[in-house]
Amino acid sequence: MNPNPNKALFLLLLCSIAFPALRAQQSFSRAGKDHALLFAVKDYREWDGLNNPVRDAEAIAQVLEHKYGFAPTIIRNPSGDKIRQTIRQYLSKSFSDDEQLFIYFSGHGKFVPYPSNPEEGKGYFIPYDGKRNDPYQQSYLSWIDLLPDIDNIPCKHIMLVVDACYSGSILKGKFGRPGELSKAEQLFQSVLPYPSRLVITSGGKTERSDDGKYHSPLTEKLLAGFAGNGGDNGVLTFYELFSLLQDIQPRPRNGYFGQHNPNGDFLFLYQPPTKANFVTDSDGNRYPILSLAGKQWLGKNLNLEVPGSYCYDDDPANCREYGRLYTREAAKEACRRMGAGWRLPADEEVEDLYQHFGDGESAYKALIKGGSSGFAALPGGSRGSFGEYNSLGRYGYYWSATRNLGDFAWGYYFNGDDERADRYGDFLKSLALSCRCLRDN
Repeated sequence: MNPNPNKALFLLLLCSIAFPALRAQQSFSRAGKDHALLFAVKDYREWDGLNNPVRDAEAIAQVLEHKYGFAPTIIRNPSGDKIRQTIRQYLSKSFSDDEQLFIYFSGHGKFVPYPSNPEEGKGYFIPYDGKRNDPYQQSYLSWIDLLPDIDNIPCKHIMLVVDACYSGSILKGKFGRPGELSKAEQLFQSVLPYPSRLVITSGGKTERSDDGKYHSPLTEKLLAGFAGNGGDNGVLTFYELFSLLQDIQPRPRNGYFGQHNPNGDFLFLYQPPTKANFVTDSDGNRYPILSLAGKQWLGKNLNLEVPGSYCYDDDPANCREYGRLYTREAAKEACRRMGAGWRLPADEEVEDLYQHFGDGESAYKALIKGGSSGFAALPGGSRGSFGEYNSLGRYGYYWSATRNLGDFAWGYYFNGDDERADRYGDFLKSLALSCRCLRDN
């Protein structure tokens, strides 16, 4: 059955902080969340390819998500327009006062000095489609242009990390120095009122080596710093993190920009591992709850019986192995019956899930049963509008909540023949497909 069944160095920009409980005795609570946006360019249209950027971004995203509770989004090999478009989207987002945003750039960089003063000039980040010979730098991204947009993202606490050649050109002399960590509660109370715009770069106005090691020197030290779990009180500050980077050559730099207040800081709050959460439906079926791409997803195909749901080939054994197949209205009802907050994912949330793992083949390998994510998608096939069953063991088709024209709706699928994950907008609502529900964190 085909999709029509009927026919990823800027470091971290950190927004306002949302602080989850760090220790059982700590009562401080947060309404918001922490977010990470990572741009990583490994493959270029004209520039030489790099070894580290994507795996550096993936490693940082993983530790931020699993140790510190961030919701990461990785943009792999973005074009200049994709970077601009993404930042523009963040300019329109809403953030609460206790949320943070971490922004990371890794890839080629360039510095163009002024003829009259070679020590000064303009620094650039090179996107995937940047031209190798661009005398007017029109295909590059200037930090002079990017920083004001980042500064105006409506997030109170922003941290920026740039792992690229000449990345120090962004600082313009606004250097800082490490400070000391105070107690967690004092930090919360002293930091939250003040906006922060902090940045770490992998060096000054020099080239940075991509020497074939598994991670760049900056990323190696960042990961080592994150591995300390925030020390005795579970909180790692921006300045503590920077103090761990001092033996790298070239020596990293730190500074600030835009709306930064001298009293501001950026905090990484360690979240100890917890046992997996589960939810049980009214039929007694038990489902693991996974935190993926900033949402909570069922870690197993839904098998709750509602009108308009079926077992493949009308065989209950297939329901036990693959879950039930639902018409779109039945899938919406089944998710509603899972309890408060549970619903079908919107198409945009499915796209975020795919991009979290790289889209296409990478998303398929991560999300299919046996993949690294734990999502465990299954090739449960489908039931056609006239009761015919198709594609068991080959394709897994799932509903989204996004409507299309007329009797059609958006869904997503896992193509076992080509090993790809994709989305599709012309599923007839009368078809019966598999179902995964989600809820907001």
